[in-house]
Amino acid sequence: MTRVVIDPNELAALSALCRNTSYDVAGVATEAQHRTDHLAQLVGPDALRLTALVDQAVHLLHRVATQLDDDALALATLGQRGAAADALGDLAGNEHSLLTRFNLGDNE
Repeated sequence: MTRVVIDPNELAALSALCRNTSYDVAGVATEAQHRTDHLAQLVGPDALRLTALVDQAVHLLHRVATQLDDDALALATLGQRGAAADALGDLAGNEHSLLTRFNLGDNE
């Protein structure tokens, strides 16, 4: 079994990074949609294919953004639970170290 110690502040920082990245990914998707019409005029007969490819990419980008939002929420929740448990001294050994501990590996 491996023990991992993570500072709840680090989890909060990772959560913020996920939220910011989600926002950036959604922005790329929106920008791609806005530029498709102009590009379609430039490519002429391949416009339908280009539009279909961009639509597919935009759909995938929105899925990535949604997953990043979900991850941000999960990380924030985990960090809050860890900080609360540490503040109460509920972790192994009644430690008050403001660290979240995870036991990874086989459920022994």
